[in-house]
Amino acid sequence: SGSEICITVPLNKDVKMKEIKVSFRTNSLTCKIGQKSIIDGDIFAGVDSDDSHWDVEKKGNRISLLLYLVKLDTRLKWERLLKGIDGAVDVDVIDVDEALRMANETTRRMTEAELG
Repeated sequence: SGSEICITVPLNKDVKMKEIKVSFRTNSLTCKIGQKSIIDGDIFAGVDSDDSHWDVEKKGNRISLLLYLVKLDTRLKWERLLKGIDGAVDVDVIDVDEALRMANETTRRMTEAELG
């Protein structure tokens, strides 16, 4: 369910953009920060490597690397990031479309409650 997966990787404040190396392949993902390998392996399902991308987000004192994976099979719900590894990587995997639906539903409920 959803067309895109967002992976959030916490970063140290002193990380330089040129230290971030990300490689999207149809069936694998590699992410390195400097010399440290953060993610390296076969992913749960296929992605569109041309449309997948990354960005850096700053919220207050927190800095995160956001990896956006565009799913080839939008009907498939991802249970984990990497094949054969259950929760071993310290990242958050979020279905972007599902998160937006949930946020919109929460906003709608709050508005209805305010209007009485």
